[in-house]
Amino acid sequence: MLPCGWRSMCGTTVLLAVAGPWACLAITAPVGIVAATEQPPSQPDAANADLDAPPLAACDEFMAAFNASDMAAWRRTLNYPHVRLAEGTVVVSQTPDEYEREWDFAEFTRRTGWHHSRYDYKQVVQRAPDKAHVAVRFTRYRADGSKIATYDALYVVTKINGHWGVQIRSTFAPRK
Repeated sequence: MLPCGWRSMCGTTVLLAVAGPWACLAITAPVGIVAATEQPPSQPDAANADLDAPPLAACDEFMAAFNASDMAAWRRTLNYPHVRLAEGTVVVSQTPDEYEREWDFAEFTRRTGWHHSRYDYKQVVQRAPDKAHVAVRFTRYRADGSKIATYDALYVVTKINGHWGVQIRSTFAPRK
């Protein structure tokens, strides 16, 4: 059994664990995730609101570009290399062009009925001057407002050359 109320989703050996005030992320071999059974704190850390604002704004820009199905804007909300871990698969996009080849908004919408997504919460759980770990829960919706699904994720938002962008996403949402 893993500490702090965690359960293995892969049943393999933990290679790396990152602990935070409410959550841990563990990457396992073969690649997998250890998921939290706890909810994040209900109140953000008011003492660090100024430090949290830039990475949270980067998350908002990411979601706005995604909801607009604007690939050019979406690419700009990321830092590279960009890493996405989902369904036991790690996808690394070294450049914006590589990232764009991985995603097709029209196919995603056709297949899922997706119209837009919204954060249910987003909270910085660890921070440094140039990096923040942001725990998020988001819900995907159809055009009529009905819910498709809700997913938890951990975003690593980094500041590179003055630009705050989402650089790593570990998510329980499907890969595509």
